[in-house]
Amino acid sequence: MIVTGANVLLTYHIAFDGRDKDGRRPVRAGRHNRGQAAEKVDAAMESGVLVIPYTAAAEARRAALDAVRSAAKDAGAVEYDEVNVTKDVREKIAGLYSRFGVDDDTTCMEKARGTYVVAWSDERMQGAIEIRRIVKDGNGKDASMPTPEKNKGDFAILSTAAHLVELGFEVRLLTFDQDFVAFAVAIREGLGVVVVDCGRLGR
Repeated sequence: MIVTGANVLLTYHIAFDGRDKDGRRPVRAGRHNRGQAAEKVDAAMESGVLVIPYTAAAEARRAALDAVRSAAKDAGAVEYDEVNVTKDVREKIAGLYSRFGVDDDTTCMEKARGTYVVAWSDERMQGAIEIRRIVKDGNGKDASMPTPEKNKGDFAILSTAAHLVELGFEVRLLTFDQDFVAFAVAIREGLGVVVVDCGRLGR
């Protein structure tokens, strides 16, 4: 099974046309590594193994406007239909969820918490934790250990993925999220979920 995070859904659906600041040159806006991430999602859809947790879809729809603006800024697109582009992204996310969505499963929430607790004191993880801290500090975000209380959405997605493993499925979690990527080894060892860093696809 292929489980998606919120940023993967946004990356998959954000691709639109605009014009540069002079209104002359056409600009195609999209999110980082969209092509490679979209290939993974498309393949999962075609195989019928895509799983979208409720929280991932809900978070993606809430973040759609900011994500569209960020993609436009990165591409240098000044003239574009922000309202309709954002509406289209939200509708596409809802449509995909209607086909492949599942309710969040929280039965593995404490197991997921324990995985992070063990990882936080694991000597093998200290380099990854430091890289994560640098990334988080650079973005002005909390770099302390993730917990279900502070990171409710992430843990809902991870618990849902871990529950699928308990049901006997092989599970890959597609994500750009550093809270998953930095702890990929611990998540695989503790929960049996393979984290796929979409930021590194194609590199």
